[in-house]
Amino acid sequence: MILSKSPLRISFAGGSTDIPSFYKKHNGAVLSTTINKYVYVGASIEMDEVYLTNYLNKHFGKEFNSDYQNPINKEVLGYFNNLNILINSYSDITGRSGLGSSAAYTAALISALLKYTNQNYTKDNLAQLTTTIEIDKLKMPVGKQDQYATVFGGFNIIEFYKDDSVKVNPLHFDDDTIHTLESNLFLIDTNIRRDTSKILASLNDSIIENSLVIKNLIELKDLVFYLYDAINNQEFDKVGEILHKGWMKKKTLTLNTSNSAIDDLYTKSLKAGATGGKILGAGGGGFLCLYVPAKNQKEFLIQMSNHKITDFSFENLGTTIIKNDIHLNERCRIF
Repeated sequence: MILSKSPLRISFAGGSTDIPSFYKKHNGAVLSTTINKYVYVGASIEMDEVYLTNYLNKHFGKEFNSDYQNPINKEVLGYFNNLNILINSYSDITGRSGLGSSAAYTAALISALLKYTNQNYTKDNLAQLTTTIEIDKLKMPVGKQDQYATVFGGFNIIEFYKDDSVKVNPLHFDDDTIHTLESNLFLIDTNIRRDTSKILASLNDSIIENSLVIKNLIELKDLVFYLYDAINNQEFDKVGEILHKGWMKKKTLTLNTSNSAIDDLYTKSLKAGATGGKILGAGGGGFLCLYVPAKNQKEFLIQMSNHKITDFSFENLGTTIIKNDIHLNERCRIF
């Protein structure tokens, strides 16, 4: 058995500038990090499917996808000459939540099969292949940040160039900076799950037709570097302000980016002590990422006590193989 895991991500600034219709004319950039919430994929030819499914349901109850007819599975297996192999997967957080779970799943699956077939690869190779499967083969209306974020892991500024090349710039913050950011960032689930294809298709049309949308996207890209400077200089009071400015800009891109439920929750969060934040992913639902200074957190937690807050920490490994060639009777030792 090969077991791979790939982390989910938080995108802080520059989202939507990784869409080809934008970056091929203006270049794009995002600032993001990965967190210790993962998609796991196991690949094996020797496992008892019923036993494995029962095991996952009993201990995790979060089976992510075990259907061979899943389009990602079909395309990836086709790339590997239709291997006769059992695929099982699960996730720490449900999909369609704005945390990049689709790219994390695809990257974890590809890395498991590359390992299974004894092929060497670099992180850049894996990110490129993940992008090719999702965008070129499956025609998903998505950008390119999630694939690179999940594969490389950690804090990065990821730049997207007109010639389709991508540059990942790792960001190395000191321990105090990392601790402050972890302590002051909160993920609140809106409990809205959505298909982002319509949002992204609408955004793509707007990029082609609307000069104001392009102007706003350029400003969103600029926020990447303002946010980096604020974090690097430990000017934490600016972090919430920049996140808020970005969210206000992002809401102008399409009508479906936000809705009344999201707006109400965001307004409530600000009144409770958050200084800014944004919806993660394309919008329409999923998780709110909020910056709450330490002095405001006690009151914030009281005011937001009826909402689900997800604990997390940052991680910097990206997609990794965590078990290799485990025998059938050793399966229960994996976790």
